[in-house]
Amino acid sequence: MLSCVQPLSAEEAKQVYDLPLDQLVNVEVVSASRFKQKSSEAPSAVEVLTAENIRSYGWRTLADALNSIRGLYIRNDRNYTYVGNRGFSRTGDYNARLLIMIDGRRMNETIFDSGFIGEEFMLDMNLIERIEYIPGTGSSVYGANALLGVVNVITKRGKDIDGVRLGGEVGSLDTYRGRITFGKQWDNGAELLLNGSRFDSHGNSQLFFPEFSKTNGGIAQDMDQERSSRAFGKFSYGDFTLRGGYINRFKRIPTASFDALFNDKNTFSVDSQGYVDLDYLTQINADLGLEVRAFHHWYDYHAISPYALNNRKPPIPRIENFEGADARWWGGEVKLTGTQFDLHKWVAGLEVQYDQDQHFLSYYINPPESGFNTNNSGWRVGLYVQDEFRITNSLLLNAGLRLDHHHLINSLQLNPRIGLIWDITPAFTAKLLYGSAFRAPNILEHDLNDPTAKQPLPQEERIKSYEAVAEWYPGGGVKLLGTLFYNDINRVLAVDPDTYNTVNTGKFHTLGFELGA
Repeated sequence: MLSCVQPLSAEEAKQVYDLPLDQLVNVEVVSASRFKQKSSEAPSAVEVLTAENIRSYGWRTLADALNSIRGLYIRNDRNYTYVGNRGFSRTGDYNARLLIMIDGRRMNETIFDSGFIGEEFMLDMNLIERIEYIPGTGSSVYGANALLGVVNVITKRGKDIDGVRLGGEVGSLDTYRGRITFGKQWDNGAELLLNGSRFDSHGNSQLFFPEFSKTNGGIAQDMDQERSSRAFGKFSYGDFTLRGGYINRFKRIPTASFDALFNDKNTFSVDSQGYVDLDYLTQINADLGLEVRAFHHWYDYHAISPYALNNRKPPIPRIENFEGADARWWGGEVKLTGTQFDLHKWVAGLEVQYDQDQHFLSYYINPPESGFNTNNSGWRVGLYVQDEFRITNSLLLNAGLRLDHHHLINSLQLNPRIGLIWDITPAFTAKLLYGSAFRAPNILEHDLNDPTAKQPLPQEERIKSYEAVAEWYPGGGVKLLGTLFYNDINRVLAVDPDTYNTVNTGKFHTLGFELGA
């Protein structure tokens, strides 16, 4: 693929390469504990990817970047892109067990709990300052969906762009991408970042599926098209930051999933998502910081799938099924960060989210038939506290706890995380970590059940995680890392093959190790 982008300015390059080597590997992160700390002091085996990494490796999607991280692996079903984590991945989970954030704001939508990472992700890669990946349980500070990890995508500032930048790409399979970005910081401190882009790809003209060899010789003809439009903006002035983003993405589906007719051009899905976020961040005094945040999100989805109903009398050779969803949710957060007590740094916060609309419907059209229609609403409330206690100059204790109410499950959720971090030498750090987390069923798992089967409503998935981490900084900008982990996952949600209801299944265990450099 050929691309046309503006290179780093001399000043930008100087800022990157003049950093001390230890700062390039032991960087500050904000996602592990909701406050700034060195990655070596975070209660996780943190991985950070920078804007320079993105440029150097040519990653074009968030999925490309995540695929470079130890313990993560990417798969694609030619409709959506999925990420597996430490040997655990369930078909069709839409990344619901991984929390995806932009600038600390939750991006998983409220119908399928999807965490988008492919061309359906909201940001262009040129807007990303860094990606922080926090493996392990994250519910002690983030609540639902942070079951197996957290990905926080942190955007650039207006001054990082400092003008207008145009970018374009031309590639094989009739693939085109164009974007325009504007960024500026004024003398009064105000900053503005704006970006818009368009992506279009014809995809593979012919895809062969041997299981459909009786239809068109197993060839899906011109069934791989994909296109998307994105917009993102960020304005900061004083203690206030206003953000907003939008993505609309179309994908034709060649795989005839869910027994759809093969090689039918009217098989596609469309996803649209947007949000507005207002953030107030201030320092009340030298020892106390305050952040207040308000947000509004929306998500719309529709798809067409043609079927043959050969079991009908008379048989229906072709009928189209329409699926649609629309979701609206809004809320806010108040967070305090303090250092009033010697040897302690603490954070406490309250998150409130109202799922105003969780509407999903599915029915046959052409000819029309009634189908499934559900709508839900309710509150999510989370209260959390975390403390970083420096026991000695070389020993750190990080302990956190969060209490969650979620309207789709019956019981309150209490999830702790404890990390003991020991700087054995200035260049060698060891960590012992424990945490628990949960994932509530999404609206389809909760509502799309046949009551005549007399099965209990699905409840939350739960995990307990145990991990040992060793990090060594031998010098020369090198970081070596090893982890040993054990995950105990209970009540994993799955579809009952007899009733097609979503039910909680038994226990799953993962034991493994990771090595990274």
